[in-house]
Amino acid sequence: MHIRAARDHAFDLIQSNREPKLLKRPSKSELSRRAGLKPFHFTRCFNDDPMFRELWRIADNLDLVMKYGR
Repeated sequence: MHIRAARDHAFDLIQSNREPKLLKRPSKSELSRRAGLKPFHFTRCFNDDPMFRELWRIADNLDLVMKYGR
């Protein structure tokens, strides 16, 4: 969800003739709170599933965010 919002935010900035910028990426502890998980369970997801790591990396890269889902 965050990556899509960040992508939409970047394109909205472009449409208003401004430089695209990333939305601040939520911290892992904030994401665990939103998901209703204990922080150690959420960290374990990152350690066990390469897709979580990849999404985390994408969320911190403007070019990748703008390409996401297109």
